[in-house]
Amino acid sequence: MKRILKNTIKVLLLSTVVFSSISIATAQKKAGYTLKGTMTDLPSGKIYLEHTIDKKTIKDSTDITNGNFEFKGSTSEPIFYTLYLSDKKNSKSFLMENAAISFVGKKDSLYKAKVKGSKVNDIYIRFYEVDWKPVTAKAGDIYGRMDKAEKAGTMKSDPSVRKGFDAEFSALSLLNDSIVNAYAKRNSASVASAVVIFDRYISYPYFDNARALMPFLSKEVKESSFGKQIT
Repeated sequence: MKRILKNTIKVLLLSTVVFSSISIATAQKKAGYTLKGTMTDLPSGKIYLEHTIDKKTIKDSTDITNGNFEFKGSTSEPIFYTLYLSDKKNSKSFLMENAAISFVGKKDSLYKAKVKGSKVNDIYIRFYEVDWKPVTAKAGDIYGRMDKAEKAGTMKSDPSVRKGFDAEFSALSLLNDSIVNAYAKRNSASVASAVVIFDRYISYPYFDNARALMPFLSKEVKESSFGKQIT
C-alpha cells in the first residue's frame, strides 16, 4: 500500500513538472512585445508603426499623449519594423522582437532615435557602430584621395595611380570579408548575423560569399526569413 501511494505521488509530481514546463513554453511562445516610446519635442500627435511580412504591409497607429506613446503586438520572428510620423522619409527602422522595447526620439530627426530592449537589434547595430568601422574609415580615406587624384588629372595621366587604388580596394574587400565572417560566426545563433550577411553580400550581390557562411549559422537563423533569402 505504501509503495503504491509512493508511486502515485511520484507520478503526480512528474505530471505537475511536465504541465508547468508546457505552460511556461506556451506562455513564452505567445508573449508579445510592448513598445513604449517618448518624443522629447512632440507632446501630441499621431505615430505609425509598420512592417512587411509575406509581401504584406501591416500598419498600426497610436496617439502621442504628453510626449509618450505605446504599441503592443507580437512578431513570429525578429523582423524590421518602422516608426514614423507623417513622412516615411523621416523614420526609424529597427529589428523588433517579443520583448519590452523603449524608444526615445525627436520629431525632426527620428532616424537618430534610441531603441533599447531588442537584443537582436543591439547585436545588429553593433556591427555597424563597432565591427565595421575600420572598413568605413579606410573606404573614406581611399575615396578622398581618389577624388583629389581625379581633380588633379593624375588618374588619367598616370596608370600606376589607378592601379594603386585598385590594389587598395582589393585589400579593403578582404578586410570586409574577414570582419563579416568573424561577426557571423561569433553571432551564429542570432538572426542579426543573417541580416548582416544579407546587407553586405546578397544586396551587391556576392552570393558565394554569403552561402559560404551558412554552415556556421544555427538552424533557427537558417530558417528565419533573412536566412531563407541567403540560401
